Amino acid sequence: MSRLARWGLASSASLPPVLPHEEDLAFDAVLVREEGAERELTVTDFLRLPLDERIRLSFARCLVFLSGSEEVPTDVALRSLMRAVSAGG
Repeated sequence: MSRLARWGLASSASLPPVLPHEEDLAFDAVLVREEGAERELTVTDFLRLPLDERIRLSFARCLVFLSGSEEVPTDVALRSLMRAVSAGG
């Protein structure tokens, strides 16, 4: 079983058409905390999660966005992601 499949990540076919440049984002990693487990995802792995899963995790407050080792407020992280995606990368 691949590492992506083990964590329930989709294939690259579910990625947005244009991936944002990580330097345009306010975060460089995402911690997912749920059901007593914690896993750290890269930006690309986070974006490989189906959109409905990302939304569910966000509303359930299971996501912690990080820049280096510093926590980034969720609204700041998501706003930077929306800007980067709408700008076309």
